[in-house]
Amino acid sequence: MYRCGNTFSDKPCPDGRELKHYASGTIHQDGGGPKELGAQLCRDRFVEHFRIENPESVRIHQVSGGQSDIIAYGASRQTTARTFQVEVMVRNAYGVFLGPEIYRCHTTDDGRRLLRYAR
Repeated sequence: MYRCGNTFSDKPCPDGRELKHYASGTIHQDGGGPKELGAQLCRDRFVEHFRIENPESVRIHQVSGGQSDIIAYGASRQTTARTFQVEVMVRNAYGVFLGPEIYRCHTTDDGRRLLRYAR
């Protein structure tokens, strides 16, 4: 549940801010909206997702996009997601970074959970 000002909704606030109520009664304001959260998630999880042994051999050049889409997810299911383009540069055997190569990164619509990467 999202609290946007004086109203409650099952969708994120239009301005991207989110107020969360915790059991203690305190309120935490989240600084990033769905696009910012999703872009950071796509950037942070790339090396882990592809199990790259040498993280220094990969540079995330840029993460862009973040539009809301409907994607095929699972066996004949569809879900709403945010789609980002991740530009990745990879170091070759001579130590030179090549690329960028483009990957698509899909997160949940609120940008908080990684769904998948695709080429």
